[in-house]
Amino acid sequence: MRGFITLLFLVFIGVFVYFYFLEREETTVDKLKNTGLQLADDAKRKAEEALQRIQNEKKDLLKEAGDEINAVTQQISDLKKQAEQSVGEKQKQLSDKAAELEQKKKDLEKKMETVKNASEDAWNEAKKGFQGAMDALRKAEEKLKEEQKQ
Repeated sequence: MRGFITLLFLVFIGVFVYFYFLEREETTVDKLKNTGLQLADDAKRKAEEALQRIQNEKKDLLKEAGDEINAVTQQISDLKKQAEQSVGEKQKQLSDKAAELEQKKKDLEKKMETVKNASEDAWNEAKKGFQGAMDALRKAEEKLKEEQKQ
């Protein structure tokens, strides 16, 4: 009888240890699963934030470009009117400057379309080209203003 009770006690301890470690493994698996889900959620959130940031940058850049194009369009119109009222060399200079600004404006408009259609991957490259076109237009605009002051 004593041997049977000892055997029963050992079986009970064995079953207890088995279920203890089995439950512990499930807990570890659950922890890993939850950690994996948290990492996936974090990655998704960061990707969404990056996409939102890119969309906001695009929107801001396109608004800035639209404002710049409107201002330059007005300047081109003013230059053409001045050219019509001028004669000789002055008329040619004003017409040439209007044509130069018009070309830079068209370049900026092309870049604007590229930016509008740029995917996330192409965004940085399109942004650099677009900003270069805007800088060229602004420089031409500033040069014209300086020449008109003289």
